Amino acid sequence: MTPALASPTPLATIPIGPTPFECPSPQITSALVSPSPALASTEPSPSPAPSAPALVHADTPYENVTLGYTFSYPSGWELRVNGSLTQLLNPGRQALVSFGRGPSGSLSRASDAYFSSLRKRYTDFESAFTLAATITISGAVSRVMVGKATNEDGKRLRFQAILIHGEKRNYAVAAFTALDTSPSVKAALDEIIGSFEQPPS
Repeated sequence: MTPALASPTPLATIPIGPTPFECPSPQITSALVSPSPALASTEPSPSPAPSAPALVHADTPYENVTLGYTFSYPSGWELRVNGSLTQLLNPGRQALVSFGRGPSGSLSRASDAYFSSLRKRYTDFESAFTLAATITISGAVSRVMVGKATNEDGKRLRFQAILIHGEKRNYAVAAFTALDTSPSVKAALDEIIGSFEQPPS
């Protein structure tokens, strides 16, 4: 008898608090699930030749009408918009990325505030490393922090938090994945984040 597979948890409502910038709540990551393991066969079968994971390209353009930023994302990903905050969830529900308004101020001050707010919202926060002013996104110097954290459902996640120091304002980007997310999904996330453009001056 084939065991029933659990249905993915519905994506929670996007909470927008009174803070002057948007920090992803642990509630929004409750939709993330680990990839379903293949069901074991009772009869031996030859192992198939390993194949490269199918690449998913970010080819659908999007513009946030509130802040004017743009990015591209793969067709089939779920897009949710709440004012200046935009979130994407992949079809397998193993990855979530959000774009929104970041804290104001210098790169150092704004990124410290953003990263601190993430530490307060997630438990077992484990920062692998923090890079200051070493990457450029949309022509803007940015600061990134990657690591692992646990959401309110007790799920252990990988995260990537980026503060983009824009010309007119700062932008906060956060990506969360299940620990065993496939390389193709991670590549799609990198492509989405890399396609981000701040509005023209």
